[in-house]
Amino acid sequence: MFLKIMIAVLTGISIAFGSFHTAWRLQSSNYTLRDFFLVSYKYYALCIILGGVALAIWILNLEVMLLELSLAIVFLALSITITHKPPLRFTHRIKRLFCVAIVVFVVATFFLPVWVCMIFAHFLMLIAFMLTLPFETLNNKKYLRQCAEILEKSNAIKIAITGSYGKTSVKNILTVMLKEKFRVAVTSESVNTPLGISKYVNGGGTSEAEVIIFEFGARKQGDIDELCHLVKPNMGIITGLAPQHLQTFKTFENVVKTKTELLRYLHDDEFCVINGGDVILSAQKENCEILTAGEGSFVTAQNLQVNCNGSEFDLKFGEIVVSNCQTKLLGRHNITNICLAAACAYRLGVESKKIHSAIGKMMPTPHRLEILPSKTGIIIDDSYNANINGICAAADVLKIFSQTKIVITQGIVEGGKKTKELNVDAGKILGEVVDKAVVTGKNAKYLAQGLLQGGLDKEDILFAPSVTDGVNLIKNELSESVLLFQNDLPL
Repeated sequence: MFLKIMIAVLTGISIAFGSFHTAWRLQSSNYTLRDFFLVSYKYYALCIILGGVALAIWILNLEVMLLELSLAIVFLALSITITHKPPLRFTHRIKRLFCVAIVVFVVATFFLPVWVCMIFAHFLMLIAFMLTLPFETLNNKKYLRQCAEILEKSNAIKIAITGSYGKTSVKNILTVMLKEKFRVAVTSESVNTPLGISKYVNGGGTSEAEVIIFEFGARKQGDIDELCHLVKPNMGIITGLAPQHLQTFKTFENVVKTKTELLRYLHDDEFCVINGGDVILSAQKENCEILTAGEGSFVTAQNLQVNCNGSEFDLKFGEIVVSNCQTKLLGRHNITNICLAAACAYRLGVESKKIHSAIGKMMPTPHRLEILPSKTGIIIDDSYNANINGICAAADVLKIFSQTKIVITQGIVEGGKKTKELNVDAGKILGEVVDKAVVTGKNAKYLAQGLLQGGLDKEDILFAPSVTDGVNLIKNELSESVLLFQNDLPL
């Protein structure tokens, strides 16, 4: 009996840790059950193949528990070779999940045949997840409540930035501008969920701030409203609207309703800066003061000159003109981002000459049309999750360069029912600009259709199973080329 218990424990631990792909999926999908079963097909194949071997041993009635343990260890070893990007982060939540999972798997391997535990490993991990869910829900509420209490007591100005694109870029630009006058706290990278914001606030990141800048993300209706009630912003910026995350939003109308929840939350004595070039956004009803930024707005850029090193322009605040602004940020879309941030900073009392100074200090946001150091040609990293607006911006930037233009892309990955339509459009936009394209992923055939419609020759469209393979296909052409990594690519 002791030997059986020890083998069950070792077998259960091996299979539990071999099932870490489930935890990775939960991490990547914000722990939603909807995407729970979208794990690597290689992992499912591993479960079935080794589980099938264990089943054969069971059918043959072989009393070889050590052989079953060996299969479990092989399962663990092979599962480690199935890599994911980004890698699994062993947060406190993941550690708690693994502790419960180990108990579930040990009990299962003691009472059930090993083949059942292997083939249905994903379901056993689901049981562990469901067992931890009540505690995690209560724990989350505690963190959210603590965050809300800290922000409620704070006298800092709280700014919320949302929209379908450009949130992180505008946040970074606004931070540089406001630091000319205020002590500024800002959430790092693309932290834009209630728990991400709570972790930052509860960690003391806002304690000395006069202004706190938050990025608000959303994947379903009500997400922005939830963030508003958590943070209670005094003012906001909406960068623009686009058909993004349709896999969860379902329709563009739901995107519009959700992103404009910020407008409906802000009060009469508060303000929101909106993209004046967004027709749908400009038509929304609001309760607060509205400032428009961008072409033909209260804050706009004039005499714009765009080149491969950045842009030069004059910035106009109503009747005030700030001449000879220079930025290293690539593309016309970044000028709109600057206008959005400048409108907010100006409204908060930052002098126009200090805004001018801040514009010259700005550095590109990582993975958003960022030129990477390279010994061969020019590499532009635009690999963050993108939409049609982002692809248009990237194509506009490519037009500036005179070298051969190459793009590696897997297209728009969260298009929902419009996946084909969006990726054909994306391919068409890129096809009008690039000289060669490498397409990868499940949207490759749709991208190829669009690239052909955009005017690219069939022989200049290459298919690759991964980004690395794609780079290998065109590595001999990089020395005199501009290579664009576009759309949610793991670099």
